[in-house]
Amino acid sequence: MLKREAGSGCGPRDRPLRLAIAPDAELHRVPFYGLSVAPRGPLLIEGRCTARRVYGLRDFEPPTDPPGRGVVAAAQPLARGGAPVAMRGRQYGRLQHASNEARAVAARLCPTPSAGYCPPGATHRPLDDIDERGLRHVLATPPAVLHLAMHGDFEPATVGPDPRTALDAAWLVLGPPKGGDAAADDQLVAREVGDELDLAGTGLAFLSACHSGRGAADRAEGLYGLPRAFHAAGAERVVASLWKVDDGRALAFSGRFYTVLARTGDAARALAEAARSARAQGSNDWAAFVLSGRGGLMRLPSETRAPTAPLPAACQIE
Repeated sequence: MLKREAGSGCGPRDRPLRLAIAPDAELHRVPFYGLSVAPRGPLLIEGRCTARRVYGLRDFEPPTDPPGRGVVAAAQPLARGGAPVAMRGRQYGRLQHASNEARAVAARLCPTPSAGYCPPGATHRPLDDIDERGLRHVLATPPAVLHLAMHGDFEPATVGPDPRTALDAAWLVLGPPKGGDAAADDQLVAREVGDELDLAGTGLAFLSACHSGRGAADRAEGLYGLPRAFHAAGAERVVASLWKVDDGRALAFSGRFYTVLARTGDAARALAEAARSARAQGSNDWAAFVLSGRGGLMRLPSETRAPTAPLPAACQIE
């Protein structure tokens, strides 16, 4: 289903066309910016168009939760020791640019410490080398913007006949737990996100992680995976990747995205402009990232107060 929210066309001379797309079944795998609205017409990416995926009427309604506070920009580069991390029979190597990506997000959205997530009186720092315990700690207060730069994955072979089992087959890779916390492991599974995190008021969760937009589709209920889990936790908008993306390209893409978002407050426009910029630079990953959830303008962190809970010292970049 395509719903035109405004505008009459997708060419450069037309008014902007805002598309709300409710994909069915395997159409969740389609990068819609690579399609055209009309036969032999321009691609969505070539015109003044924006596109977002919607899961229900909630995505057309104004938010009801109070806005989140500040920014959480967290990275897990898997840099400790330099050896790959083994998980579920797979190997995950070091992400060279993940920490710089978190720093760049913080710098664009938090020009001053009072606008970001930091202890009172301290210089703002993104969260590096984050583990599950540290991430849960900082998310005890829902942020206005959550950005996660780390490995992600989805294992379709473990999904049973019930597509809801995909919530156990999609995960984010976190470092080994610090502080001897036996209850924490080195992954955050989609089911844990939806059942245990509270992101009410979080305007945007950007999952800068490979395969973070994948899952198992149900014809009646949509896609079961990380985006659905973050929406269930309360995030109003989610950006996720449909396939594996080089972390250097993810750094450039997110940089352009947040530059536009900070100027306009429009996540759909920010994603479209970031995709156009990546395509113009010859990147093959310009269509990888997709946006789901609410339309309209975001309530940016500069319009909210920073939380006062102290940061775990182990999570701070010196």
